[in-house]
Amino acid sequence: MVTRWKKRLSLLALVLGVDLLLVGLAGAVFAGAVLLPGGYSPQDAFQAYYQNTALFRREIEDQLESALRLARSADKSSWYSMEEEGSNLLCQLMIRSASGAWQTVYSNTETALAGGPPVGYNFALTYDGGRVSIHKDGEALDIYGDGVYTPDSLWDVPGYSNRPAEEGDGDIRVYLAAIAQPVRVRGCYSSLYELQQGLTIARWFYLGECAVLGLALLLLLLAFLWRDARREARLALARRTGPVWFECKVLAVAAPPLLAPLFCLGLGFFARAFFSYAAALAVAATFCLAYPWLLYLAGCDLRHNEKPWRHSLCCALAGRVGRALRKLRAALSAAELALPLQRRFLRRGLAAAVCILLLSIAAWFLLYLLFYNVLFYYFNFWRQCFFSLLLATALVLLLLAPMVWLLRRGWDLLRQLGPFTARLSAVRSGDLAAPLELPADSDLRQAAEDLNGIHQGMRAALEERMKSERMKVELIANVSHDLKTPLTSVISYAELLREEEDLPEHVQDYIRILNDKAQRLSVMVQDVFEVSKAASGELSLHTERLDLGKLLRQTLADMDEAVSQSSLTFRTELPEAPVWITADGDRLYRVFQNLVQNVLEYSLEGSRVYVTLDAGKDAATVRLKNISRTELPPGVDFTARFVRGDQSRTDGGSGLGLAIASSFTAACGGALRVSTDADLFTVEVEFPLSR
Repeated sequence: MVTRWKKRLSLLALVLGVDLLLVGLAGAVFAGAVLLPGGYSPQDAFQAYYQNTALFRREIEDQLESALRLARSADKSSWYSMEEEGSNLLCQLMIRSASGAWQTVYSNTETALAGGPPVGYNFALTYDGGRVSIHKDGEALDIYGDGVYTPDSLWDVPGYSNRPAEEGDGDIRVYLAAIAQPVRVRGCYSSLYELQQGLTIARWFYLGECAVLGLALLLLLLAFLWRDARREARLALARRTGPVWFECKVLAVAAPPLLAPLFCLGLGFFARAFFSYAAALAVAATFCLAYPWLLYLAGCDLRHNEKPWRHSLCCALAGRVGRALRKLRAALSAAELALPLQRRFLRRGLAAAVCILLLSIAAWFLLYLLFYNVLFYYFNFWRQCFFSLLLATALVLLLLAPMVWLLRRGWDLLRQLGPFTARLSAVRSGDLAAPLELPADSDLRQAAEDLNGIHQGMRAALEERMKSERMKVELIANVSHDLKTPLTSVISYAELLREEEDLPEHVQDYIRILNDKAQRLSVMVQDVFEVSKAASGELSLHTERLDLGKLLRQTLADMDEAVSQSSLTFRTELPEAPVWITADGDRLYRVFQNLVQNVLEYSLEGSRVYVTLDAGKDAATVRLKNISRTELPPGVDFTARFVRGDQSRTDGGSGLGLAIASSFTAACGGALRVSTDADLFTVEVEFPLSR
């Protein structure tokens, strides 16, 4: 089971891991774009001593070149760059005069550097005779190697065979001494001090970059290991963001990209507002790191919340307006449906007439303006008005004439619709008396004749069906009654034969079979007789107020022996409180007895049978659910007479159990419904509650 802290940590690990990875990648881009081109490579940044770096060598080379250039130009006003270094870099520049004596033209120290660097200075460079010699920590360095300068050479100074000194540089001597630990020179820019500070910053930057990338990979690994917990965390986030209005989500996602260009254009203003460019850039970086997770939240919301745009202010407002319009439309429709069809069409016709009248007025006004402007150049004012009114009125009358004729025809049709719809309602309600008569020129004349034909056909069919049903019921009743007397005699003689003694065993078997078949035939004849009486409405009823739950318990208790002998398990859910209905107790007892017997005969062995009683607001419903032993055929009315669920059976029931139950239920004022779902067989018996 995923705990709450694990879900939070998995999500936090992913957020921090991705953010740190983005920071690390941004740092790598910065290093590649700024640090490496500036010479602050990782190799130099992690040197133990700043004088071992390529940047230091380039700085000394530049200082030597500057000294030589200044010596050649003899412009003392340009030697201020040497003064900027202060005590971090000592320099002495000597030039040989025409007499051969060496004259010091510049020195920023009182100590003679020709004898070696002073205390605290461990680097000394001497340029004499067009060649350079360097001593570091008291040891001479190999500057020229094989004497040929290549791109891989450490020092780029004059004196190589392929890069000799310029003509006249033999009369120049330059002594440079670099301090072991550069110090800050107040009021000046010391390149050596800034070099050492830059290397320190680069070193910490590379260390931080490695730490950030390592921590990012560790967090991403944890996030990968906790991915199952993160799925539940996404679901929790979706549940939290679900109640937020969709417009707020869209605004939160769309506003930052739209405002970002304005922020970039007004970076100076924001820098003043945030006191520095660094603070403004920090705000921008924070936004860049936070915005992807805003998109992540939006993605979780769209993925796990079904149609989140439905929970929006616009949808809520549209829903309210739509519901109000639907209520208004329903109210208008209900008020209109309460009127007869003739009046409904009349009101609609009047509304159409009003619309036509308004359109005619508008057309007349527009035509008047049109003709007035057209006739402006040909007639004076009064003639313009007269001819404009005349033409506009004539055109409107020409348009209204066919409309009036159509409305008149519609009015005649409306007057005839009243009797026609009244006759339709009468036919539907079973009134098959007088036919409908309409004038010969009526638009509904043919429809009225068709309706009269339907009326006559229904009347003839109804009379024929009633005659057939009456004859069928009489036949069944007569046959059942005629079979009762001989069947009673057969049963009586079979009982007498069973009481005889000293009969052979096979004769006793014949007598037993004869008695069983006679009893079964007697039950079948009685069932047919009762179904016939129920169908003809001659079934006698003794209705009373009874407890439906108590009747169910009594039925199940009386059939407990048959239930116990079966392999079925009955699960009952009956309320303890009385459920009062009005019905014939004996007939309803027979209904539930037949239903339980049907379950015992056709249920799958070893299955469960569910018997429930639900008392609703206005009705009580009894449900019996069982699994059929055989496949249930679709589209079969199991409440019809002589219908069996298992067509292969030739013994047992007669196929009248559900028919009797349905007939008795209807006679008692209830309803019996049968439904099937694959092999699930469900019977529902519903009765209105007795108040």
